[in-house]
Amino acid sequence: MAEKRIPTAAYCRLSRENEDSIETQENFIKRYIRGHADEGFDYIQSYIDDGKTGTNYNRPGWKELLEDCKRGLIKCIIVKDLSRLGREYVETGKLMEEVLPELGVRLIAILDHYDSKYTPGDLGFEPSLMNVMNDYYAENASQKIHDALNRKMISGEWLGRVPYGYKKVGPNKEYFVVDPVASTWVKQIFQWYLEGYEIADIIDLLEENHVATPTGKQKQWSHPAVK
Repeated sequence: MAEKRIPTAAYCRLSRENEDSIETQENFIKRYIRGHADEGFDYIQSYIDDGKTGTNYNRPGWKELLEDCKRGLIKCIIVKDLSRLGREYVETGKLMEEVLPELGVRLIAILDHYDSKYTPGDLGFEPSLMNVMNDYYAENASQKIHDALNRKMISGEWLGRVPYGYKKVGPNKEYFVVDPVASTWVKQIFQWYLEGYEIADIIDLLEENHVATPTGKQKQWSHPAVK
């Protein structure tokens, strides 16, 4: 009899933090599959969530993978580590202990030396502890970002997009002041409007005077920008 193959998927997730690229994760998993040929893994495809947080499971790539697991198309999921799966303790624990086992899907987290085919005791590893650590990491990172933004606001640094008519200054471009050139056109736009010009008319006047748009990327002024 031919050896039974296990339809296997790689799951890769990248948030906005400084983490391994999707390509790096995917290649790492594929090397693992090649190095464990005796396991019978049959690589089907990679499911990817690029720029998605690990604090919830409302991610398109993951949702597609879970649906394929429910349809019986995937029987093994391999991730670089458990934090790629998710950073929310309760949901990740439920997924590992209930959802995937009920679907008959094997889960492997390479760097955490976790394989649901074996018991945690066999591997000397307790996955729930890692899930708690990942959950803590997400909350801690969120708090650090919140604190950093607060410090910037208290010191008077500008955090958002600079309004048209101003420009950024400072060693790190953290403050903004009136732009002597753009501000004259802001005043002119107000003056035209007070004189009864419609927004469409103002756009024509700006175009005739070759005034650069607020972003500098758009060639033409838009109705919302003038309004």
